[in-house]
Formats: sequence, C-alpha cells, structure tokens
Amino acid sequence: MFRRFHAILVTSSILPAIFTSLPVRSQTWYPVRGSIEFGISGMAVIDRVGTTVNLLVVHDNKDDGQGRLATISLRVSDWPTYREIGWADGEPLPVDLEALSAVPGTDTFVAVNSRGTAYHVALGVETDRVRLLGTFVLPDLPEGSNVESFALQNVEGRLLAVWAHRGQGEDPAVLYWAEFDAQTYAFSAVSSEEIRVPYPIGAVRHISDLKVDTAGVAYATAASDNGNDGPFASAAYVLGRFDLDRGTTTFHRSPLVSMTSDPVHKVEAIELLPGEGGGLLLGTDDESFGSFIWRSHEF
Repeated sequence: MFRRFHAILVTSSILPAIFTSLPVRSQTWYPVRGSIEFGISGMAVIDRVGTTVNLLVVHDNKDDGQGRLATISLRVSDWPTYREIGWADGEPLPVDLEALSAVPGTDTFVAVNSRGTAYHVALGVETDRVRLLGTFVLPDLPEGSNVESFALQNVEGRLLAVWAHRGQGEDPAVLYWAEFDAQTYAFSAVSSEEIRVPYPIGAVRHISDLKVDTAGVAYATAASDNGNDGPFASAAYVLGRFDLDRGTTTFHRSPLVSMTSDPVHKVEAIELLPGEGGGLLLGTDDESFGSFIWRSHEF
C-alpha cells in the first residue's frame, strides 16, 4: 500500500524508516505515565544524543495544579523517562495546549492551544521551566474552530506554517498554511483545504496532529474519541506535499491511504526524526489510560 506514495515520499528525509516499518499494531507501545492528566497532545524533538532522543511534550490540561509541559527521553530498549517542566514564571497558565512544534534553526518551540493561541517558548533545562518569548494568534480561524495541530518547517529556504481545525465526524478537518516570520509572528496570505480521512470512522478527528518534513511532505494523524474510557482508534497518513516556488505555496494532495493504524490508542501527537536512523514517533492521549509512545524502529 505504500507504493502509491512513492512519487511524494521519494524526497522525504524519513523515507527509509517509513518503508521498512511494520504496522503500528505489531510494534511496541511504551507507557509514559498513567491517568488522564498525562495525555500527550503534541511533541517535538529537543535533541538527539547518541541513541537517546529527548522530546518536549504538551498536555491539554485546563486546571491549576496540572502540568502543561514535560520532557521525555527515549533510549534504545528502555522505558521512556518523564520529567515535568514548569510554565513561565509570573505568566498565566495556558489552557488546553494541543500542539507543539520546534522553530527550525533555533532552540525554541511554539505551543498552540485549541482556540489557536500560540506561545513561543524557550526551554530552560537547568530551571525545569520555560521562558515565554511571545504570543500570537493563528489567522483566519472561523468561530468554533478546534485546533489540534501546528507545524513549522523550512522548505526551499522559506519558513512554512501549517495548522488545522481537527474536524469531528461529518465535519471535515480544515488544513491551513502560510509563510511565517518567527521574529515578528507575521503570516503571509493563508490558504486552506478540507480533509476527510477514511479511517477511523465514527467519532473521528480527521487531523489530530501533523508535521512537515524539509521536502515539504505533510504527515498527519487521525483519531477517534468516544469519551474518557474509549474505545479509541488511530491512523497516520501522508496528506501531500507543499511546493514553495516563485513566491507562492501550492499544496499537492496525495491519496489518503493510511501508512499505519492502531485499533486501541488515540494518537494526538506525531514527530519526525530526520536523517539516517530517523523515523516516525507517535504519542497518545488515551484519557483515563494515560499516555504511550510508539516509534517506527529502534534508534
């Protein structure tokens, strides 16, 4: 089933890992933390040291006393190591963080809540909390939008921002994209396209997270949510490819055939590990059952 993606994926930096990975259900899901407060709603790579990958993750908590951010360290043949990261001193706690992206070429990140408010943060490892560098609002979101994804990537020498209204059931996801200035938080003209996935079915969120690689290929997850105790199901897709040429950005949509699927977990986070030994990472918000991480292969 992967062959029909070949025209898009041939330039992708994680192509070898995608093509050699097994279906998610036959791989190992590594438990991170139990309980509803520790669901992973978005994640981004901090760094990679040898065979250890360090991630920053966000939780969609809403109440005081509940964590918003954490780091997770993934090591070969070992369980993930979790450490809570505090919010910026003196700043109001964000509510319902649903997405996270690294800012390419920097050591900073952008976290986004479900209403489209974005928080530009720097991770202070020694203080175990973040510094808030600035905030902005995603443009062109209609009232009632529910954002669960945001990605930044340098494509053809320009910084591309991609985000989506998640959709629900018969309501499609809406994919948005524009060029972005990380210094001024300014967006170019925004384009959009509706997305409906074939699986899961029922209470499906058509885009629960997304990432874009340096070739402009967009990867996304979809998930069904039937309440805090499930049942859940998820799938990962290649949505298509962004082409930034001659001052315009064009989205070339691909056939929506799942790369991988799972009938148990609710995947709300996706991340790409580029280069040799790279691959695909998936994180779950399994509500009452906590969070898990899956990786396409050992690093």
